[in-house]
Amino acid sequence: MVWWLFKKKEDVHKKIDHIHNSVQNSFINIKSDMGKLNERINMVHTHHTNNSKNFDRRLLDIEMKLAKLESYLVKEDEREEAYKEPRKEILKNEEIDIETLITDQQGVFLMRMVNLLNESSGEWIPMRALAETLYPRTKYINIKSLVSNYTDILSTWGLLKKSRKGREIILNLTDKGHKLAKRLTEKEKRLLSIK
Repeated sequence: MVWWLFKKKEDVHKKIDHIHNSVQNSFINIKSDMGKLNERINMVHTHHTNNSKNFDRRLLDIEMKLAKLESYLVKEDEREEAYKEPRKEILKNEEIDIETLITDQQGVFLMRMVNLLNESSGEWIPMRALAETLYPRTKYINIKSLVSNYTDILSTWGLLKKSRKGREIILNLTDKGHKLAKRLTEKEKRLLSIK
């Protein structure tokens, strides 16, 4: 009688051990699956981060190219204005006021020259100093011809004197240039006080 009682206890222990092993294996498999899922998520996240950085870099490159293109177009417009030669018949006629013919950029050139002449103790200023004041972020070699064209036009109108000292071009305002710069400065101050 006792034998069948002990046999059942062993069967129960075997069944419990079997269930324990099955549950343990299930949790091991779940842990393994979760680890693989975590690796996959990390891989996708890394891939997404790399793509995001790549897109950000490409977007920055595009923005920089657009800024260069925009500055080139602005410079091109300024060059076209500088190349416009004053008409000979207008220059011969003293009655016409140059203030009406001068462009905004040429007016800025005159006003900056007055500022530079006031800052320096000498009568002449180097063209390089004027260029660096007007275009501080641009290399002188890139804008030398543009500044030279502007100063040639102003010299043709009798507003400034242009001379060469060694390898350097030096500039000075004529009396006519000083008067016009003074009027432009006063006009600018009035416009700023209105705003």
